[in-house]
Amino acid sequence: MAQVHRFRDAVAVYLGKGGTVYLTAHDAARLAKALNVTARDVKARPFQESTCGTHELPGIAAEFPHQIPPLRHKAKGVQS
Repeated sequence: MAQVHRFRDAVAVYLGKGGTVYLTAHDAARLAKALNVTARDVKARPFQESTCGTHELPGIAAEFPHQIPPLRHKAKGVQS
């Protein structure tokens, strides 16, 4: 099972038995684009005719894997 949800100012992704990875909105959009391009390629042509190659996404999940990101701003009524 996979789960995707918002956690604070991040996109949280959980895949199967692995841990949850927290992505910035920008990195989540980059990952979504790569997944869509690859999925369209799988649907459109046989493996031997694939044109999508490998999508390298530097920085995604490298800096903060399995860590809860800090809040960018305080919610109203929250005291530190």
